[in-house]
Amino acid sequence: RIEKAVADLHQCNSYHNLTDNRNTDDGWDDFCDKTKDLTDKKSPDWKGEGWYRFTDSAGRRMPEESPGYKVCGTWAPGWINGTHPEPAATIEAKVCFHARPWDCYFTTDVKITNCYNFFVYHLPEVEECNMRYCGTHHSL
Repeated sequence: RIEKAVADLHQCNSYHNLTDNRNTDDGWDDFCDKTKDLTDKKSPDWKGEGWYRFTDSAGRRMPEESPGYKVCGTWAPGWINGTHPEPAATIEAKVCFHARPWDCYFTTDVKITNCYNFFVYHLPEVEECNMRYCGTHHSL
């Protein structure tokens, strides 16, 4: 029954993949998830605002606690300040960006859908460069 409900969620079937080294185990670089007014600092896997799934080197999901400063291939990594939804559910959540010394210096609103065996996130472009959405390989 949950599988049927998930199959009916458009975002579980139509999303971009985040595959670049942007997980909590990666060091820093100065990439950001922004396409406007940008040259070579745009994250290689960033396509602009939309639905995204973390895969491969990017991790499996976004972390629910701050990964720290200067990790995930950026200066200010973004993390979920809250929890992920139950299967076949979509929630609104807040992403915090850790900028030293504050673990939640900038925030933005996102949506998260649990597609049963993976999550997708509706992510807006970040406000400033050197901010990037972070992933983790750790399960919930």
